[in-house]
Amino acid sequence: MTTAFETHKNNASELLDNALQQEGINLPADQIYINSVNNHTEKLVIHSESLPVLVANALLDNERPNITASFSGVFSVAYSFVDEYRIDGEEHSIETFATIAGDVYDQLIG
Repeated sequence: MTTAFETHKNNASELLDNALQQEGINLPADQIYINSVNNHTEKLVIHSESLPVLVANALLDNERPNITASFSGVFSVAYSFVDEYRIDGEEHSIETFATIAGDVYDQLIG
């Protein structure tokens, strides 16, 4: 039996993949993680979610995804804050990924 979370995650994943491709980002959504650290000195990763999980949880919470740049980044590896795996930068800011996640959330609740 498929749970509501799994249904939301699958639906979000498909829409996210399309939106990412339109932005020229050629990674599947389930390989893109929003990772957050405790502070900029220690850089201990305290939270990590793939984009589809982020949107699915937002749908379950009835709250638009909230991604803030102050202690977070976009990475190709879960629970990493190593620049080698960082995806956000000059070409695609963390705000780009936040907008994509928010737009997909809006489509799924619409």
